[in-house]
Amino acid sequence: MGIRRLEASLKKNSPIILKVRGNSMSPLMEEGDRAVAIPVNLEKISEGDIVLCQINDEMVVHRVISLYRENGKDKVLTKGDANKKADSFSQKIFAKIVAIKKDGGWVFVDSEWWNLLNKMIAFCSSKNGNKIFNLVLRVTVKISAGFVKIRKIQDIFLQGAKKYREDKKIDKNSYITQKRQVFLRNIDRNNLILTADSPFIYTLNPTGAKIYSAIEKRIRIREVIAETIEDIKGKEGDIIEFLKELKKHGLIEVEEKDG
Repeated sequence: MGIRRLEASLKKNSPIILKVRGNSMSPLMEEGDRAVAIPVNLEKISEGDIVLCQINDEMVVHRVISLYRENGKDKVLTKGDANKKADSFSQKIFAKIVAIKKDGGWVFVDSEWWNLLNKMIAFCSSKNGNKIFNLVLRVTVKISAGFVKIRKIQDIFLQGAKKYREDKKIDKNSYITQKRQVFLRNIDRNNLILTADSPFIYTLNPTGAKIYSAIEKRIRIREVIAETIEDIKGKEGDIIEFLKELKKHGLIEVEEKDG
C-alpha cells in the first residue's frame, strides 16, 4: 500500500489492519502477524507507543523512544525493538498500533499494563539495554498470547459438547452469548470487535456496543431486549435483526433450549 493510498484510508478515521513484514519489531511483532492501527494525531502519541510512520520514503511500524521539541518543532524518534540503532527522525505519524494478532491470539498493546511495559521498553531501548528488555518482552508476549490459546483449545471442546449448529434460528426465547475468542474493545472512541480466527475488524456504533456488551454472559434474547430497548430507543425487531447479523458473522452463539 503506497503512502498516498494509506493516507486516503486513514482519512476515513477508521481502523485498518496491517500485515507485518520483516522482524525489526521482533519478538512482539514478527513476519506474518497482523496489527490493528487507528489514525492519531501527534498530540496523542506517547513514548513507548508503536506507530506507523514515514521514515524518508518508507512506511515502517516502529516504537517511539523519544518525544521532544527542537527549534519550535515537535520531534519524534523511533526505533525497531530488534534494531541496534534508532531511525532517522520520523517525518510523519500515520497511526498507532493498538492490537497485534499472533499465532496464539490477540495481544492488546493499548491496555494499562502494556502501556507501562511499552514505556519501560522505550526507556531500555533508548539506553541500548536490548538484552534485558527483549527477554522481558518475549516472556510477556508468550504469556499474553498463551491465555488466548488455552481458551481456544477449551472452546473446541465446549462447541462439541453443545453440538452447536449454524442453522439455529433466533427468536426471543433463544439463549445467546458472545462467542469465545471474540473481543470487544473501545479504542480511542472506536468500538472494535476482534476475533482470534478472522483477519477482519468489525466496528460497532454505541447502540451496537451496548447490545453486544449485554450478552457477555448467557442470556435470553427477551432479557437483552428488556435491558437495552429503553436506553437505545430502538424496536424489538431492530435488536433481533442486529443479533442475526452478529450470528451471520460468527460473533455470537445461539442455543434454542435450556442446557
